[in-house]
This record gives sequence, structure tokens and C-alpha cells, in this order.
Amino acid sequence: MFPLKHKWLLPDNIWLRVFSFLSLQERTQVSYVCQRWNNLCKDSIFWREVDFTFCSATQPITDETVRAVTSYSMGIQSIDLSGDHCEPITDEAIGHVARFLSALAETEHRWTK
Repeated sequence: MFPLKHKWLLPDNIWLRVFSFLSLQERTQVSYVCQRWNNLCKDSIFWREVDFTFCSATQPITDETVRAVTSYSMGIQSIDLSGDHCEPITDEAIGHVARFLSALAETEHRWTK
């Protein structure tokens, strides 16, 4: 039995299940709570598919955002950058995706410029 002060601790598989209901943006936010949650939020199951179309349109997706997310996990297999708020993304960010994501099998984007 856990001492009283540790009763709040849940096994990693339960936390991973809870985090699976969070959006990309929410998982990024909870990763700052503590080191354990940060490590759990980096689990490869969350980073196989990255879909920026569900991110808030009030915060445009920039090259810096793309670099940060793609640096989070090398196991990304699919990335969707087709939302209107992804317009600020430049060829530099797309090049970064191509160079650093060797497991990438699919990308979706819309060129408007």
C-alpha cells in the first residue's frame, strides 16, 4: 500500500489514457506541470500524427512552432499544415520537416502565396 502522501499517483498508462483526450495544444500546456507529465506527453503514441488544423486560429502556426513540434518527436508519420492559420509557415519550416522527420509518410499543406 502507498503511504498516504502518494495516493494521488496514478500509473503511467492511466495518465497516457487521460492525456489521449487532450488536444495538441493542451498536451503541450500540461507538459509544463512537472517532469513526469513532460516525459509522458513526449510519448511517441501522441506524435505519430500532428494535425495543426485543430489549433486555435487566433494563434497562427509559425516556422518556430513547426520546428518546436517536430523537434519534440522524430517519430511523426503524418503532419497536417493545411489550416488558414498555417499561412505564415515558410519553405524553411517545410525544409526542416523534410530533413528531421525520417518517419514522415504523409504531409498535408495548402500553398496560398
